[in-house]
Amino acid sequence: KEQAETQRKINALIDALPDPETLSTEDADAMSEAMQAISDAISAIPEDELDGLHLDRYNAVLEALVGPQGEPMPAVTKQVSYVDASGATQSSVTATVVDGNTTTWSNGWYVVSDNVTISSPVSVNGSVRLILENNCTLTISGGINVGTNQSLTIYAQSFVEGTIGKLETVGTGRRAGIGGGGDDDKGDGSWGTIQINGGEIKATGCNGAAGIGGGASDNSVAPGSITINGGIITATGSNFGGGWWQGAGIGAGSRNTSGGEITINGGTVVATGAVDAAGIGGSRYGGGGGIIAINGGTVAAKSPGKGAGIGGGFQGDGGKITITGGVVKATSGDSSQSNESSGAGIGGGGGYNTAHEAAGAGGEITISGGTVTATATGLKSGAGIGGGGADGQYGGAGGKITISGGTVIINSRSGVGIGGGNDAGAGSGTFSTGTNGSAVITVSSIADKSEQRDWSCVCFEGNSGKVYGNTTLKTSLEIPSNKSLTIEEGNTLIIPSGVTLTNNGTLVGGGKIDLSGGGTFLGTLGGSVSFQYGVEPQLTNVSGIDSGAKADNKQGYSATLKADNHFRLPDSIAVSVGGSTLTAGNDTYSYDNTTGKITVKAAAVTGNITIAAAGVAIAAPSITT
Repeated sequence: KEQAETQRKINALIDALPDPETLSTEDADAMSEAMQAISDAISAIPEDELDGLHLDRYNAVLEALVGPQGEPMPAVTKQVSYVDASGATQSSVTATVVDGNTTTWSNGWYVVSDNVTISSPVSVNGSVRLILENNCTLTISGGINVGTNQSLTIYAQSFVEGTIGKLETVGTGRRAGIGGGGDDDKGDGSWGTIQINGGEIKATGCNGAAGIGGGASDNSVAPGSITINGGIITATGSNFGGGWWQGAGIGAGSRNTSGGEITINGGTVVATGAVDAAGIGGSRYGGGGGIIAINGGTVAAKSPGKGAGIGGGFQGDGGKITITGGVVKATSGDSSQSNESSGAGIGGGGGYNTAHEAAGAGGEITISGGTVTATATGLKSGAGIGGGGADGQYGGAGGKITISGGTVIINSRSGVGIGGGNDAGAGSGTFSTGTNGSAVITVSSIADKSEQRDWSCVCFEGNSGKVYGNTTLKTSLEIPSNKSLTIEEGNTLIIPSGVTLTNNGTLVGGGKIDLSGGGTFLGTLGGSVSFQYGVEPQLTNVSGIDSGAKADNKQGYSATLKADNHFRLPDSIAVSVGGSTLTAGNDTYSYDNTTGKITVKAAAVTGNITIAAAGVAIAAPSITT
């Protein structure tokens, strides 16, 4: 009697199911709760009591939902658009719809078309391209393993925050959020090729792995490459084992060889290393920063401890770091700590007070553009840019540092702004501004000034600034009230069109500010500094004014016209300043039509000058016969 009642209840559930002919695999999610309840009920009764159940109907419904028993369910595909690496929308590709059960993605296109959760690690096999549809979220507990010789490219459908598709992935074991597996799951920490073109992505490593990059491993690791062209990316390295295993935000997992090859061309990137790992670059005991290039985007990279903000992890060299654009903030250390060393803001990781735990060197660091802020905050800190900090002459060497462009702000709590780390027994390294440099540098101090005579930049060291060489200001600059800027005689600060120099402080020296290109100066002109403007000659049958000549608002301008052969000097000339025609006079200009001498008074030089003059033909002598 009890058996009959159980069968009746199960049959009632089966009979309540829709007709199989009305169902397809697209109904699987909606039917999952009902089908699971029937499956659980069938599993709870002995096998010899199955007779009498309406299993033919149940199996027909199951086949309609998941495909024929014993055969793989056919993949669901759809046509979908995406935004490519250049930011252009591509109309349509055929992509496999990601579900919660498939944990291996093989060659081809995949799309997240709903809110999907995968509760185990996903492995990439071959070249996989993943599209995150708008308003859809993929959550992966276990990370995405992109091993050596494998590649993963991630796309979105828009750049609108709050609308763009999302990916949230957390590694397990010693896996990266996206990248290498750890040696606890027979991975060696190596990773392949990762490219992110869009999406809102949060990637967190586990047990010493990087957020994006290497897994944690004692084995030999082959670093891969990471390229970010767009999106909103938050990458967080992980800590394990009482501090011995610490991964970078983006780059190396703990004990990896280096941070690999990392390129950021756009997007918003927040990368935080675990304790002594770099924000972007190397891990603790993970070698150098690798090859890091930042060409655009907004980047915030931080190591809370002894790693560099960008560069090496604990004891790691900075590697090769190039910044050509973007807004970049790199920070190392914790200012609340009273006795800890830190890495450089950009450069080498920090160390301890023994030779075998010395801090990392700065590596090769080149900045040619962008707005860059580099800060080392530990009590025994590394340089703002350069070597990591340590005790007892074990700070890292400065490396080779070139800053030729951009706006760069550099500070170190206890070390130099540019150079070796705190107590850098290994040396200060070298600093230069490159050829025809144009950087505006604000720095606490510079260790190496051996090439100072060849510098070309605007450099504020503390509250005192100086123009070195003939420097072109590429972005607007304001001199604060508590700072001074010296332009020595023989040096020129060139302000091109669209750029403004505002002086709220003090100008010193006898050099020049060149406004001939259409730039703007606001404030008070101090010292013996003068404005310099261009002179445009409009000459016909006379010479004497060179193209590219300059006029000075404190010295005026003078030139001497010379008539061409068979012509004489004109009786008068036309002079305009800033587009306004001047009338000859004591306060404006004078012209001697006998000698050709032109003098433009200093008080009249308030803009670019145009001088127009035309020689007069000398009549040929008449011949009488």
